[in-house]
Amino acid sequence: MLDTKLLKDNFEIIREKLLARHADGKTYKKLAELLDSFLALDEKRRMLITETEALQQDRNTFSKEIGMKKRAGEDADELQQKVQMIKRDLEISGAKLDEIQKKLSSFALQIPNIPDESVPIGKGENDNVEVRKYGEPKKFDFEPKQHFELAEALGILDLERAAKLAGSRFSLLRGLGARLERALVDFMLDIQTGENNYTEFAPPYIVNANAMQGTGQLPNLRKIFSVCREKTRCISFPRQKFRLQIFMPVKFLRKKIYRNYIQLTPLASEVKQVLMEKIREVFYAFISSIK
Repeated sequence: MLDTKLLKDNFEIIREKLLARHADGKTYKKLAELLDSFLALDEKRRMLITETEALQQDRNTFSKEIGMKKRAGEDADELQQKVQMIKRDLEISGAKLDEIQKKLSSFALQIPNIPDESVPIGKGENDNVEVRKYGEPKKFDFEPKQHFELAEALGILDLERAAKLAGSRFSLLRGLGARLERALVDFMLDIQTGENNYTEFAPPYIVNANAMQGTGQLPNLRKIFSVCREKTRCISFPRQKFRLQIFMPVKFLRKKIYRNYIQLTPLASEVKQVLMEKIREVFYAFISSIK
């Protein structure tokens, strides 16, 4: 989530960047309304703070006058009544400020991150810019088969049975297929921990809602998370990278002391389905890391 102070101090800049991220459609309209609501509420907060400070100043002034009158042996009942009325008004304004701050924090939880300066502005993947290209596609003197066709022919993959078990876009590996996926996981983790100075983690698969808010996943993405115990607001992950974010010590972030963390990530959300649709990957080992 974006810090509310950052939003308040740099609102117009952030608004421009965020709306450029969502160039049109329903998302743009919803985000614009959310940002406008945040700004209007923050203006109300500022006005209430000004009123509160004026009341505090009056209270302090009257309190001094009461002291002076008492030392002089004069009647201060009228001033004391005014101070009591101001005290009640301050309690009311304090409660209103707390409520507004809660709403502002709720708005901030729904506002996405600012895109990096290097990200091109566009409406879809066709507007993406190629950053780099490695090698050239290999040419064959025959019609090559897809990797999933070869895997099915070898008997290490069963897409039909996977569809019956979990629906489309999932795979069932067996024998050498399951072993290959496990080997890919070990290979990637060993490379990153052994050669690239990453620290491997195996955090819990279930956390509470507060932890999910801290990583910016709630409330926006609540519909893709499963709640296992409503009373304790216990939530399971469809995307496990968030587990690493939860364990990032705050002191590292404040002092900009960076650490390289890595974990094996089971993935059970729309993200995997989109990947399956686009690349038909079968041997799936998602390694999430924080650098």
